[in-house]
Amino acid sequence: MISLSKIKEDDLYLLGKWRINNKFLNKHSSEIRLNLEKERIWFNKIMTDELCKYWIIDINNIKIGVININNIDIKNKECCLEYSIQDIHFKERDMIYTIIFYICDYIFNVMNLDKIYCNVHRFDKFNIKLLKRIGNEIKDSIMYCDKDLINICIDRKDCQTLKDKDFLEKIFIE
Repeated sequence: MISLSKIKEDDLYLLGKWRINNKFLNKHSSEIRLNLEKERIWFNKIMTDELCKYWIIDINNIKIGVININNIDIKNKECCLEYSIQDIHFKERDMIYTIIFYICDYIFNVMNLDKIYCNVHRFDKFNIKLLKRIGNEIKDSIMYCDKDLINICIDRKDCQTLKDKDFLEKIFIE
């Protein structure tokens, strides 16, 4: 079973390890040390921030990654979506499509937003293809932390609906 569980303080050590090991974000990740106090400060900040939501991605009781919605803009009905699969056994697998599809459905139908923005590395063919399956438009290219990213917009009107996807495994979003 796939579930998205709200981040808990018990997850901070694992999240910190994932952050350190994420070579995409950290060019010198071997020089970075885990600081649980900084992780706690970050955790306390996001727990009170109404402009973001964070979940641990769990598949059959294995924590495989993190997904979050941030920059929630109620007025303009848009947000940013980020996700990272850290368990190498689950990277670039079809169940990632299911997870992203359900989180988009959550954003559109529970949060009642109309646009989702995702930044994807220009050479990340798997995730670009995945987002195109859901329905998207490439907005522009940006440079962030010396990385060449493309900004992808998933619009409610272009996104396929869950009713069309009754074959997808059901997931639980806390």
